[in-house]
Amino acid sequence: MRNNSIYNPIAKMILNEHSSLILENEKVDSLISKISDNALNCFKIINFDLAPKRERNPNIMREKLSSISGSKSVKTLTSKLIDYSENSELSNSKYHEAKEEYLSALKKFCKALIRTAELSKVKNPRS
Repeated sequence: MRNNSIYNPIAKMILNEHSSLILENEKVDSLISKISDNALNCFKIINFDLAPKRERNPNIMREKLSSISGSKSVKTLTSKLIDYSENSELSNSKYHEAKEEYLSALKKFCKALIRTAELSKVKNPRS
């Protein structure tokens, strides 16, 4: 039975299309949901919370999320998450170290999501 308990509504929206990965095991499904949620939280912190005021515009974030949600694969989706995050500006240079730590975490979460998609293709060649 699938467990669709992604608590972050943005993560649920973006990753909904890509949720048919392995997800046959409740524990695996729960772990992937947590990874997805944490990846989107890192993205939000880098691109909104640490950003200058002009970048904290909901329309700018909506455009980024719309582009991300239009991704045709997990690899494309995660690439966009990382690209937007790497190119984001900071409201204060003091946040540079924090941004680098969040970016490092985001890259690790994205690697896990990509690996999950690869394993899913091996397990379910039709997906």
